[in-house]
Amino acid sequence: MQNFSRLIHQWACAISLYRMNSMDFCPLTMICIGYNALDMTIDALAGSSEDWDKYPEMPVCEKVGCMVHLVNFKSGLLKQVNHLHEMNKLSSVYQSEVYEEFLTLGSEITVTTDIKTDAGWVQLISDDSTELDNDYKQIVDWMPTMFDVQDDETLR
Repeated sequence: MQNFSRLIHQWACAISLYRMNSMDFCPLTMICIGYNALDMTIDALAGSSEDWDKYPEMPVCEKVGCMVHLVNFKSGLLKQVNHLHEMNKLSSVYQSEVYEEFLTLGSEITVTTDIKTDAGWVQLISDDSTELDNDYKQIVDWMPTMFDVQDDETLR
C-alpha cells in the first residue's frame, strides 16, 4: 500500500506539472521545444536511462512562445466585449480562451486582482521573436478597453 501511495503522489505531481495557472502549457512547450514536463516526469519516474538521455541538458527553442493572462480593468455589468476578433487574427496567436462570464453580456464582472480572477488567456507562438513581442504588446494595449461595463448612471 505504501508503494501505491507513493506512486499516486508521483502521478499527482506529474499532472500538476502539466497544468499551471489553469492553463495547458503542453501544446506550447511541445511546439517550442519539442517535449514537455509531463513526458519528462513520466520518463524520470517510469522510464529507462535511455528514455531520460533523449532530453538535452538545456532546452533548444525551435520557436518562441508565451502565455498571456487577460486582465480586466473594470467592474460592473458587462455591456460589450472588444478586440477579440482582432486579437485572434494576430499572426502569433495559437490558442485563446476568454472565460464565459466575460463573454456573457449582462453578467457581473470584477477587476482582475490575481491569477484566479483574470478574464482568460492567450498562447502566442512564432518563428519570429519580434512578431511575438509586437502581438504581445498589442494584446496588452487592448486589455484596458477589452470589456465595457454599464456605468453607475446607467444602472440607476
